Amino acid sequence: MMNTANCSGHVNAFYALVKSIKTNPAFAGKVLTKALYDDSQYFKKPYNVAEYLDAGYEMTYDDNVNDLTPYIGYGMSKSNLGLGVNPGNTLDGVGVVTQAVIAHGYSTMMVWAPNTVPAFIASTESAASYYTQIAQGEYGQNATVTYQAESN
Repeated sequence: MMNTANCSGHVNAFYALVKSIKTNPAFAGKVLTKALYDDSQYFKKPYNVAEYLDAGYEMTYDDNVNDLTPYIGYGMSKSNLGLGVNPGNTLDGVGVVTQAVIAHGYSTMMVWAPNTVPAFIASTESAASYYTQIAQGEYGQNATVTYQAESN
């Protein structure tokens, strides 16, 4: 059986596409995710894609855990939602954001382009510091991240 979706540029076309992918037997056992960003139109009845998504990751990168709240109302589970963080915004505060993600019961945090130009994390020392803050937000103040030189 072949599933098809007729795309017309409307919300229902995206819904049909997501449904077609998720219900296709060839997709069984795979995970369907969506980048979440200013997209409430895709989560309104009768075309709510939440019923077919396995996970969603909020990508405004304003480091605000409350940006995930609407997706709970749309029918997504907290355990299937993640927050994107931007090192340009959180270079000295990502541990607090990490704690908020955990305290609110969300499952994931992702770091947006830490090594792009301009480089927010320009050295292994600053990377270790940034990722240590994340580790400490999750595991406590004794957690540390270090970098070791690659061996050939």
